[in-house]
Amino acid sequence: MPVRKKTSSKSFDRKMVNGLQDIYSETNKKSRPTVSAPSGGRSKTKFLFGLLLFFAFLAGVSWAGFFVFGSGQKFSEDKIEIKINGPEKAVSGEGITYRLVIRNRQRAPLANTSLEVRYPDNFIIASVNPASDDKENRRWDFGAIGEDEEKTVEISGALFGAPPIDLTLRAFLSYRPANFNADFQKVNNFTTNLQPLPVELSIVGPDAVGPGEEAFYTVSVVNAAEESMKNLELSLKLPTNLKINSLTPAPTQGQTLWKLPELAPQASSTIKIKSVFTAGSLEVAPVFSAILNLREDGQLFQQVTTEKITNLTQSALSLTMAANGSAEKQSVNFGDKISFLISFENSGTVSLKNLTLRAVMDIPYDGAKSILNWTALEDKSNGAVQGEQRSATVRRGTITWTKAQIPALAELKPKSKGTVEFIIPIKAKNEINLAKLVESKITAYSEALFGATKPGESSILPSNNLSLTLNTDLNLSAQVILKEKKNLPPQIGKKFDSENIYTVTWVLANTLHEVTDLKLSTILPENVDWKNVPSLSAGDIAYDTNTKQVVWQLNRLPLSAPIATISFDVGVKFSSDDKGKNETIIEKTSVEAKDKVTGEGVLLWKDAMSAGL
Repeated sequence: MPVRKKTSSKSFDRKMVNGLQDIYSETNKKSRPTVSAPSGGRSKTKFLFGLLLFFAFLAGVSWAGFFVFGSGQKFSEDKIEIKINGPEKAVSGEGITYRLVIRNRQRAPLANTSLEVRYPDNFIIASVNPASDDKENRRWDFGAIGEDEEKTVEISGALFGAPPIDLTLRAFLSYRPANFNADFQKVNNFTTNLQPLPVELSIVGPDAVGPGEEAFYTVSVVNAAEESMKNLELSLKLPTNLKINSLTPAPTQGQTLWKLPELAPQASSTIKIKSVFTAGSLEVAPVFSAILNLREDGQLFQQVTTEKITNLTQSALSLTMAANGSAEKQSVNFGDKISFLISFENSGTVSLKNLTLRAVMDIPYDGAKSILNWTALEDKSNGAVQGEQRSATVRRGTITWTKAQIPALAELKPKSKGTVEFIIPIKAKNEINLAKLVESKITAYSEALFGATKPGESSILPSNNLSLTLNTDLNLSAQVILKEKKNLPPQIGKKFDSENIYTVTWVLANTLHEVTDLKLSTILPENVDWKNVPSLSAGDIAYDTNTKQVVWQLNRLPLSAPIATISFDVGVKFSSDDKGKNETIIEKTSVEAKDKVTGEGVLLWKDAMSAGL
């Protein structure tokens, strides 16, 4: 291959200058040179050669600039680093630290550099270093970061959640490279697997038990960690047919919640439960569950669960109780009559003698009397009634039947069965001091005592539990007041010559439970016109000109604001010949709402309202 001889830059420059001098000869002395077409062949050749050298000079300058100015460091995102160091595993409440390192490996500085951090859910910050540039400890503005310079942010705190769960911290680095007019962003994530607290949760109890037999359970929590634990709460989920007789220690709230004391390493906390299974279904084994939660910042985070299954053995006696034909949860109203039915059956092979049946009801109490009207009790079997004060807000009523009232209880032969029915009304609202009525739920169950001649030695078989919740006392009152009398100008074909303007006022009152989704509606008669709304305390009022329907809607009526009112004006057109007659102002009014406590719908009606013309 022939070798091309390299021309030096000096030789190149000299030839180019000579060529330009040939083109711009001394014969043309004007300030702006002109090029004329050469007349001879030699001159034409010299002209073309010089022009060629001129463009070669420009190309050389361009290539020289490229090699001189383009040989610097190019920008690369790979040389901008953001690293996150932290624990791959943690438990709720454990102190952890995230370390974020930002490094510029470019051979040029970065400008407008800032770091934004998005924390995992329920991450509680203890400290940050350096201090952040916002109140939420989420943003750091670094400004310029020099060549090969490093910035570090340390964030300490604790993760909370219901394990096992992956919780991710996200970091966003924004920056502007030197000699650029655009911002760039780099993102990195770090995930920590949240694991259960190192505690041992166990339930010890019977593997099998018969209905009516006592069942003892022990629930234990052991701190297996090397550090103390606090803010732990233990809750129990009990089988529906398990009746609690005693709990040691007493629950912190209700019958199923304990706020545990601080547990030192290897320390334990124990709950002892004395109970009895009622006569329930034998098809599904009852499940007794325990849940250990961690409370932090007003939230509960489930940590550990365990359960115990106790199989029910067949009992010779079955016992059920229903209210108003149902054993399910239900709601009742003031003034309702409650019909109770107790059903019993001997499914065994031997007779059961000297049975005793009891109906037990825990009833809301207003400080002076219960809400049930015992004087109106309907019981054809004439059971013995006994009252007992259970607390300042609950009174217990018990009805007992023996063979003296129901002869069949003297000996219940195999395959024999029977029922006991009684009816008891709830008192009217005006018979109860609603201001002092704290409870609103009636709980009821029945019991059968059998197996011995003395009650203290008898086996007690409870039935299923009933729950009847009292609906709220929502009430609507209404009033019509004459506001103005007017004479109408005579019109051809019109029979009305007078108009009375009336103000209709609705007042909603409610004191027992909060109600939601309220809707009041009525229809205006044909000769009644809608006017305006001079007063509205809450909600929205609407009038449909086509259907002549008036609708007042409210989202809720809370106990903190138990009264809502509205007044609206209507005009009643009539003939002067009708003066003195009663005229319907508004048709029947309906009230629809939902009781927030019972979840049941509430429906009220108000009769049509009229006034004398």
